[in-house]
Amino acid sequence: DDKKLFDWGIESARIGISQIQKDGTLPLELARGPKAYNYHHYAAIPLMMTASLAQKNGIDLFSENDEALKRLARVIIENLDNQDYFEKLTGEKQNLERTITSSNLSWLEPYYNYYHDPQALEWLEKFRPVKHSRVGGDATLLYGADKK
Repeated sequence: DDKKLFDWGIESARIGISQIQKDGTLPLELARGPKAYNYHHYAAIPLMMTASLAQKNGIDLFSENDEALKRLARVIIENLDNQDYFEKLTGEKQNLERTITSSNLSWLEPYYNYYHDPQALEWLEKFRPVKHSRVGGDATLLYGADKK
């Protein structure tokens, strides 16, 4: 019930969403070289969760910047099996230590809840329940998905 803090969170998310490029990448995260792919996951977590929270409060962040969050999600999902695209963009082999994990994929629950992307569901089914302390714990439980 802190409107000032809520508004700050929404505006902060809008800054991040506005930085998502046409190909779904984030320039500041690409600058991280071998950790660029990892940091795209890391950025997706608060952006997707904030968009979900905003939606429940009548604000549609998912459609902002020409559905930038969908582009971000797609570039991450499309590169889960192979990070050649990020290696091409950064010129560096991607360090995947602690990247493709249940906690780092917690952003997939709010994304899937909004877009119903079948490819996202495939990954969710491999890692559910997805949990991350920074999103309040069990994101699968939060979004009411079956824990298969």
